[in-house]
Amino acid sequence: MFTKCLILSVEIFCRFLEFFKLENEIGNITRQEAVSMLNQLNNSWRERKVQGEEQNSKRKILMG
Repeated sequence: MFTKCLILSVEIFCRFLEFFKLENEIGNITRQEAVSMLNQLNNSWRERKVQGEEQNSKRKILMG
């Protein structure tokens, strides 16, 4: 896990953090965009899981 101390002590991580801060300040990315995607990803994962379970059920029926 990356702690704040680790990020600030490693130059490449520090530069990466500064990049994100700058992009956020100029409006290219926002925290809300990332957070709102989590629900979409979760729903997509659930749909795939249900589809996979349905396919497995059909296979079991066909194989007897």
